[in-house]
Amino acid sequence: MRVLSTEEGSDITVNITSSTNLAVAAVVFASSIYKARMVYVPGKYKNPPVSIDDLDGVGESTRSFDPFVPTKLSQIQQKILATILTKGGEVNSISSLADVLYQDEKDFENKKNKYRAMTSYHIQQLKDLGYVKTIEAGEGTRKIKVRLSDAGEVIGKLYKNNYK
Repeated sequence: MRVLSTEEGSDITVNITSSTNLAVAAVVFASSIYKARMVYVPGKYKNPPVSIDDLDGVGESTRSFDPFVPTKLSQIQQKILATILTKGGEVNSISSLADVLYQDEKDFENKKNKYRAMTSYHIQQLKDLGYVKTIEAGEGTRKIKVRLSDAGEVIGKLYKNNYK
């Protein structure tokens, strides 16, 4: 943390590839405070990279993502992330997402607007946490596309098997 605090405001990247779980948790926390990016290189390699420029030729594809602090999510928020992940990381509208999430409810047809409003509320919370991004679908339309952020993809994978 001392290194991160002395370099605050600089472009900082932290390689968490071979770190222990405890070290990763500490780096995630510290990185979120000081806005450092984290890098993860899947697979094993013989010569660890010395700089960020060396990462592309090492191991499999390098993942770089903004820091985030894992937050306890409600079941519906977990299901939203997992559902968007199974849809390729993006859905075309909040309404279409609500339809998928609540289609099995016995009163779905009578309460569609309520379910869409609830979904919109949870999307806003997930957006505030940095797990999703919203994009206007086009000019003159109220449709909003919802896309997972890198952090949302990580968390979505965590919950994916719970919601099939």
